[in-house]
Amino acid sequence: MIFAFVAYGDSTKNFAEDHFEIGQSCGAEGYYLDAPIPEAKTTKRKSRMKRAATMKSWPERQIPFVIDSGFSSVVNGLIREAMNHWENETCVKFLNRTNEYDYVYIYKGNGCCSYVGRRGGKQFLSLGTGCIRFGIITHELGHVIGFWHEQNRPDRSIYIDVIYENMDSSKSFNFDPRNLNEVKTFDQVYDFHSIMHYGNNFFTKNGGKTILSKAPENAETNEIGMSYFKYKGPVLSPQDILETNLLYRCTKLTECGGTIFATSGSFASYPNRYQQEMNKDCVWIITTAIKFNSRSSLTVIFNDFSVGKPSHDQTGNCEDDYLEVREGKGFLSPFIVRYCGQRKPAPITTLAGSLYIRLHISGKNLKSYSENIGFNVSFKTDTCSQLIKQVPAIIHSPQFPFGYQLNTDCVWNVEAQPGMQTKIEFGFFSLRELDNEEGCLDYVEIHKDLGTAESFVGRFCGSNNPGKLVINSERVKIHFHASNVDHQGWFMGFEAEIDQYDIDECQLGLHECTQACINYPGGYFCGCNQGYDTIYHRSSRKAQCVDKDECSINNGGCSHKCINTDGSFVCGCPKGFTISFNKSQCQALSGCLGSFTSSVGRITSPQVPSTYKLPIVCVWQVQGAPHLQLKFDIVLVSKENNDCGSYVTFFKNEMERRQKTYLKKICIQSDITDAFVMSTSSAIIEYVGQFPFQTSFMVEYHSVVQNERECLYTYNASSGEILSPGFPYQYSDEQDCLWNIHSLHQTTFKVIFLQFSLESHETCEFDYLEVEQIYYEMQRVKKIGRFCGERIPDTLFINGHASFVRIRFHSDSTNTGKGFKMVFNETDHVRSGYSNDGNTARKAFSNEDLFADITEINKELIVKLHIILICISSGFQIDTSLFSEEAQEARNKELRKYREHHSRKNSRTKTKEDVMNRLLCTSDPVISSYRKTVSSNIDLVRNF
Repeated sequence: MIFAFVAYGDSTKNFAEDHFEIGQSCGAEGYYLDAPIPEAKTTKRKSRMKRAATMKSWPERQIPFVIDSGFSSVVNGLIREAMNHWENETCVKFLNRTNEYDYVYIYKGNGCCSYVGRRGGKQFLSLGTGCIRFGIITHELGHVIGFWHEQNRPDRSIYIDVIYENMDSSKSFNFDPRNLNEVKTFDQVYDFHSIMHYGNNFFTKNGGKTILSKAPENAETNEIGMSYFKYKGPVLSPQDILETNLLYRCTKLTECGGTIFATSGSFASYPNRYQQEMNKDCVWIITTAIKFNSRSSLTVIFNDFSVGKPSHDQTGNCEDDYLEVREGKGFLSPFIVRYCGQRKPAPITTLAGSLYIRLHISGKNLKSYSENIGFNVSFKTDTCSQLIKQVPAIIHSPQFPFGYQLNTDCVWNVEAQPGMQTKIEFGFFSLRELDNEEGCLDYVEIHKDLGTAESFVGRFCGSNNPGKLVINSERVKIHFHASNVDHQGWFMGFEAEIDQYDIDECQLGLHECTQACINYPGGYFCGCNQGYDTIYHRSSRKAQCVDKDECSINNGGCSHKCINTDGSFVCGCPKGFTISFNKSQCQALSGCLGSFTSSVGRITSPQVPSTYKLPIVCVWQVQGAPHLQLKFDIVLVSKENNDCGSYVTFFKNEMERRQKTYLKKICIQSDITDAFVMSTSSAIIEYVGQFPFQTSFMVEYHSVVQNERECLYTYNASSGEILSPGFPYQYSDEQDCLWNIHSLHQTTFKVIFLQFSLESHETCEFDYLEVEQIYYEMQRVKKIGRFCGERIPDTLFINGHASFVRIRFHSDSTNTGKGFKMVFNETDHVRSGYSNDGNTARKAFSNEDLFADITEINKELIVKLHIILICISSGFQIDTSLFSEEAQEARNKELRKYREHHSRKNSRTKTKEDVMNRLLCTSDPVISSYRKTVSSNIDLVRNF
């Protein structure tokens, strides 16, 4: 339950004269509409007027009233019962009006509504249809007394959720939280059982709940607001009663709590011992009756104390029954202390003017500790206290130096500049000496950090001068207590000077900075280390340190990868690179990365700087011709302890490398068995090295053909095709291939070069194709020729009966060419060795023995033919009549067609003589033209 701020004043002055007439609607200005009213009985209502910040209570706690004659005697009686309920539990009285200016007029309107507190003059309270219930009438009288709805508290959102979508929007003002300047809760807890609290489905438009409790014990029940609809009492909650007595400053005590407004007095939780009920709280609120000022203090002195287990005297752990004291009027007031056990507590003094004392009874001690009597306290008001906010300051005991009086309590609360430490220096100190049984009867007690963080500094009595005390807090409480026990003689008391000095919170660790702490006189502020951005919060000294992303600006100055870290950044390098001395530029590890496209190459372990201690990963990619395979020879030198910290792996491609599916992994010497050939023309070689890099290696590779037949094969066939390795792509370096061609039918066959492109050289020293004719019987080898460059060699005719052809291809380690393509096939032509292309005859006669072997013609006949040709070419004429008729006929038909390269079969049976005739008829043009020239070879003819 909450109530408006109270303003006391003369009830006959300054009040509005605009009175409402009977029958006026509950929607008029100032009314506080309550219970839901049947639609037929209601009209459209405006929201209520906003109230002023202050509300006037009723003077002398008396509320004059008039009940309209339209009510029946039964209703009149019910209204009086509700008034009596308030009167019996509180000090508020309802009186029949005589001539009072301010009064409440209760009439039968069209709803349930009332003003909050005393409005001035005649004010209305409507009890229409549906409002004649004990709970509703008590609720409306609560508004008259000065209470808002409990769900209107400013802090209501901590305790409940209001579901506005389930209610009529015109009724929402009954649920809206009020402003702090409109209401005051006196630090009381939220009261779900207050008569001023709505039920959880009030003003629902769809049957849904309009209020949901956040308290677990109330979340699934419908007990909230149930007192509102009761036909008979009691309906007031204990907190309704307590708050009413606080509002009207009533002194009203029971065996389980109450409110006290007095300058001094006493109360107790017995004579009948405190009740041993399960989980029960009794609350007493003491408020001084005088007008409180900065020098007033309220002191509670414990005369008897027995609460909870005796063992708690030593432990201070109040697990069951305890007495709790707070500085103020409610449970939400600042906590002071909690007591339990059998030891009598020290006096408690406050400058707040009120003390909240709560006795919690758990029920656990019902049988075991039935002798617990509770407590007995006395309280008093002194005017020797002070709130000190300016230093330096001088404090002293009352009437110093003439001696202090008995039964005196003074408190000095020092609340000076934050961030300072307090110095208390006692110049004089003389109190009653220590009592052997009771201890310090008169003393000065010092605490620091007030409120829940309050901690004990020390208690001093007798002539034990504390001297100079330095306390690391700007909030210090100094309590001087003089007991009421009489003593002989008198004591002067004490005098002390209070001052403050800066606390170095940074050095003492009394800060909440996450990083940098910078002290200044009276406080400190937080900063952030380099690499962080600082975000300051106005509400506190705290600084939020947010990591600065250095990489977002110019890549952090890194040449390659920038990696942001917490408070800093580092430059990263790709594989095969190392960071330079400036920590920002990447420099390549010598020999750590590479891409090779040649068919022959060598890869060695990288040169790692001696200062480099991080692991390295080097990757080389080798790409040969797509038609060849890669062959690797590996040399490894390792000084490591066979732990495979450094190793070399071979992969087919990048995907297998990412999947760690390697073809070969080498980390120790025993892993190397022999050279190995990959099934692909490309490979990825990866080296992983660990400091101190004691493993070195060398990998040599070259491209090889995909199968042996392409580079080394013997043909025994009537036709075939021979290609350079990898044709039509360039052949690889360092190739040595050998092909042997045998005629399947041991007949003449020809070798035709279709394409030819090798590295050029005058003597074909580097890359070349060498052709040899090997004779079966004589084991003779005739070198037909070595070819290179771009010129396509002549077609070869080979006697397959007597010999075969050996073709050798060689490439060195440097330049390459496209290669060559040749075909061979058997033919019935007897031409052997070369084709007729101009100088064929002359070339044939240069070696009569070879010519005789090829043609199987008598060597003597070949020699004679050679002489004849020489003679003709020298200008002599020959008598063609000496030749056979057939030869003449062949000449006359100009059988030059035999020059052409063809394989057409001749059906005639040829003889050796035919061959001679054809040679004579189809040889060089000089023969057929019978040229007569002078030759230097004439002597040779004569000698013949």
